[in-house]
Amino acid sequence: MSDYIEHINRNHNKVDAGIIGATILIADDTPYNLGVLFDYLGECGFEVLLAEDGESLLEQVKFALPDIILLDVMMPGINGFETCRILKANEATRDIPVIFMTSLTDTVDKLTAFSVGAIDYVTKPLEHEEVLARVTTHLKLRNLQKKLEEQNERLQQEIEERLRIEKEVKQLNEDLKSRTVELETVNQELEAFSYSVSHDLSNPLSIINGYAYMLQESEVVKQDVDAQHSVARIQSAAKRMEQLIEDLMHLSKVTRSEMRFEPVDLSEIASDIVVFLEQRAPERNIDFIIADNVVAQGDARLLRIVLENLLGNAWKYSGKKSHAQIEFGKTTDLKLPTYFVRDNGVGFDQTSANKLFRPFVRLHSRKHFEGTGIGLATVQRIIQRHGGHVWVEAQIDVGATFYFTLQ
Repeated sequence: MSDYIEHINRNHNKVDAGIIGATILIADDTPYNLGVLFDYLGECGFEVLLAEDGESLLEQVKFALPDIILLDVMMPGINGFETCRILKANEATRDIPVIFMTSLTDTVDKLTAFSVGAIDYVTKPLEHEEVLARVTTHLKLRNLQKKLEEQNERLQQEIEERLRIEKEVKQLNEDLKSRTVELETVNQELEAFSYSVSHDLSNPLSIINGYAYMLQESEVVKQDVDAQHSVARIQSAAKRMEQLIEDLMHLSKVTRSEMRFEPVDLSEIASDIVVFLEQRAPERNIDFIIADNVVAQGDARLLRIVLENLLGNAWKYSGKKSHAQIEFGKTTDLKLPTYFVRDNGVGFDQTSANKLFRPFVRLHSRKHFEGTGIGLATVQRIIQRHGGHVWVEAQIDVGATFYFTLQ
C-alpha cells in the first residue's frame, strides 16, 4: 500500500497545483486505451471522464463541460474529426481545447486535425509522459488565457469608466484646461491599475517561457516533430503576450509622465521617422510627402510617439500596395489647426472607427498585420493630455487619414 501511495505522489508532483483537479474527457473506442489513461491521469490528480465514441462524448458535454478533451480519430459512428467540428460549432464547447490521439500519421490527417479546431496531435501508441506533458501545457495556457481575458475585461471597464467621467466633465465645463481634482485622481488610479496589471502578468509569462524552454530541450520533444511544433506555438504565443505586456506598461508610462510644453518641429520629427522606415525595407516603393515647417506647441517626446505610431501604421497597412503613398501635413480648414497622416493602404469600414482607439481592439487579423492594439490607444492618451482630439476617416482598400489637434 505504501508503494502505491508513493506512486500516486510521484505522479501528483508532475502536475502544477493550479491544474490539479481539472476535468479531462477521453473518447476512444478501445477499452484498453481508456483504462490506461483513466488510471494514469487519475493518479496525476485529474478528474477523468470516459466516452466510447463521438456520440457519447457529445451527449456528456451537454451536462458537464470538461477543461480539455482527448479525442480518438477512428471511432465508429461519428469519427473524431466530425466530433471536433461539432464541438467547435457549439458556443458552449468551442473554447474547450481538443487534443487528437490517433495512429494516423500522414500530413494531410494532421492538417485536417488542426483545420477542424484541434490544438494538438498525439500519435499512437501513446507515451503517457508525453500525453501528460501536452495536457498540462495546454491547461496552463488556457488558465493563463482566462486570467488575461479577465484582467483585460477589468482594464477595459476601468478605461470605459474613465472615458465616461471625462465626457461628463466636458459637458459640465467647456474649458478642457480646467480639469477637476477628482478626474485627475481617477486618472492616476487607472494608470496605476494598468501598470500593476501589466507588471503582474510578467511573472506567469516567465513561468510559461521557462516550461517551454524545458520542453524544447527535452529528449522527447527533440525526437518528435509534432512536439517541436507545439512548443514553437507556445513560444510564439508567449512572445506575443510579452509584446502586449510591454505595450501596456509603455501606455501606462506615457499617460503618467511629466509633460514639458515647447515649440516642436513636427516636420523634422516626421522626416526622421521616414528615414528609419525606409532603412527597414529599402525595397518598398513608397512616396513620402512631408509638409515643411509644421510646428506645434507640445511635449516633443510624446509627440514623437504619436507620429511614430501613426506613420508606422501607415507604413504597415500600405505594405500590400505596389505603389504606396504616405503623407504628413497640416490643414487650417477646421476651426483649430489640424495635423494629419494619410495613406492609401487597406483602410477599413468607417462604421468601426469609434472602436479603433480602444486598447486591444484590432480591425485586421494578426496573421495579416502584426500588432497588439495598443498603439492608437497610446496616441489618443497623448493627444488628450495636450487638450486635443484625434479621429480617423477611412475607406476599405482606399486608405485612412488620421487627424489630431493639440489644444
